[in-house]
Amino acid sequence: MTTRRRFERALAVASILAAAPVFSGCGQADGTGAPGMPELSDAERAARDDEVASVKERLGEVSCATTPPDATLDVAVTGLMGASSAAGYDHPTCRDAFVVDVTGGTGSGTLEVSTGGNLTNILACLLTVTVETAYEKQGDTYVKIGDAVGFGTIPPPGSSGWVCQAVAKVPVTGPGDYKVIAAAAQLFGPALPVDVSLFPN
Repeated sequence: MTTRRRFERALAVASILAAAPVFSGCGQADGTGAPGMPELSDAERAARDDEVASVKERLGEVSCATTPPDATLDVAVTGLMGASSAAGYDHPTCRDAFVVDVTGGTGSGTLEVSTGGNLTNILACLLTVTVETAYEKQGDTYVKIGDAVGFGTIPPPGSSGWVCQAVAKVPVTGPGDYKVIAAAAQLFGPALPVDVSLFPN
């Protein structure tokens, strides 16, 4: 996508976001407390899908598999969670990526990348995405086992209330070591922090 086209889309999305409703989590007419989730227009959906395809292409670069990690999640030492990024991740050999080595997986499960924030703008949540590419270590190399995209949703409240979440999940089928390439952003905005976890089945 050209720089001019990105700029034009960014302006369009910014104007949409400025006009979008906000929610307080205080309940709607159905009495559930759930904020009403609008639908994206065809143009908004096309812009989102176009940007996601671009991010997936960058995270799928062949050199990502050999990029040194930003963090290591050693399941035997740290448990299932604990690899969290700041917002400014990037690599010359794996653009716009937070790279995590996940070691000591003991069985089948799910490599999960998540982001979220206390967004008060519902459409901004819908335009939040998380992208993940996962590799399994086989001998001295890493072999791609899958990729996934998570779009922003607002699930029922937990301890933190209504929170926008975007979660991407790649299943793993057995014990092993893995490399997770992750990124998250609000479209046409800066990168967002991500958390990488390995959850057993």
